[in-house]
Amino acid sequence: MNNKVQLKSLTSYLSKTFSACKTLDDLWTACISTTKQVNFEHFSFRIQYPTPFTNPKNHTYGNYPFNPDPLLSTKRANITSGFFRVCTEHLDTLSHLETHKTAPLFNLDDNIYYITQSIPKQDGVFEHLLLARAHQKIEYREMKTLHFVIEKMTAEIHNWMSKINSPASLAVTLSTREKEILRWGADGKTSEEIAIILGLSQDTINFHYKTIQNKIGTTNRAQAIAYAIIKDYI
Repeated sequence: MNNKVQLKSLTSYLSKTFSACKTLDDLWTACISTTKQVNFEHFSFRIQYPTPFTNPKNHTYGNYPFNPDPLLSTKRANITSGFFRVCTEHLDTLSHLETHKTAPLFNLDDNIYYITQSIPKQDGVFEHLLLARAHQKIEYREMKTLHFVIEKMTAEIHNWMSKINSPASLAVTLSTREKEILRWGADGKTSEEIAIILGLSQDTINFHYKTIQNKIGTTNRAQAIAYAIIKDYI
């Protein structure tokens, strides 16, 4: 089967598989089915938040049994592939998982081949998708199909997550004036100095800061500025 025919067939398969999903559990079942359809054994989907700074939140889904962190990029949009060798630490992880008996058996020094995609989203959030399998190297001829499947899976998961997110998690919208004040604040300017620069009263600047803090969900100006920077609001 040539690539064009294969992609057409796969497109039809993915459309039917994901359109049949009625619940989040259906979605994960569809993702596992799709993973197997392209000859992989495991998938992982991770949502990585930029805050809190000391312990950023993340949510990980899928049947990949190991920690995906070492394989993911959190700095920029990226697609990578490679492999790693199973070590004692990996086997210790498996021994503590209740579900590992349903996964293919891994042995010490087995090669695990993977492909990942990292995509930046609104509010400084990153979404990561990983496909992995044991023993079988990823061939160049597979890459076009894998890129297509990863993009489709990521889009479907993102759409589902968007549906179940609360209104409070939606993107923050700052006015041009609010962004301007935050930029000056990030440059170390006080409310008094910003008021002089913008030709406004200090009370007006303080009012804008309060509005910004309420929108972003922070307790003080320093935190508002830091969150605005890390979440790409300014």
